Amino acid sequence: METIDIDVRILNVIKEQQYVIHHSNEKDYADLGENGVCIEILNRSRGNSIFIDRDDEFTLSFGYMHSHFSTSDETEIGELVQLIDGILSNRICAVSIGQRHKDKQFEWLGSTFSPSEAAQNGNIETLFPEIYSGLHKRRKCNVIVLQYWDDSLNKEIPMLQRHRLL
Repeated sequence: METIDIDVRILNVIKEQQYVIHHSNEKDYADLGENGVCIEILNRSRGNSIFIDRDDEFTLSFGYMHSHFSTSDETEIGELVQLIDGILSNRICAVSIGQRHKDKQFEWLGSTFSPSEAAQNGNIETLFPEIYSGLHKRRKCNVIVLQYWDDSLNKEIPMLQRHRLL
């Protein structure tokens, strides 16, 4: 599949959104390769923007989460397009786990993208199976942060005592 076809598929999903295309010759985007581009989808509710970097691979970033996708694998490209659509429709959110300190600073420990219903449960064993067992070795976690495209839906779920990791 040609890059232009992929770009058209992404642009079709975001056509109702405001977006800006950045190039590697811009100061903050110099880490993109020579032909790399970044599509920044602007959030009308002043929440987090979505960033889609296309270089040797696609990198989708939203909130504390980012994920990588191949530019040549049709399955991964389909997943990328579905993920963008899910975020824009608030069916998918970025879920982060970490520690909220007394000074209100958030110390990030891990993130994932999740369907909204699953994220609302706040079950870290389900949301973070690949890192759950290792979290207790790092630091105490006390909050799960859900970030939606519509930032009025954002929430923090305090972790229950049984989920606290020492």
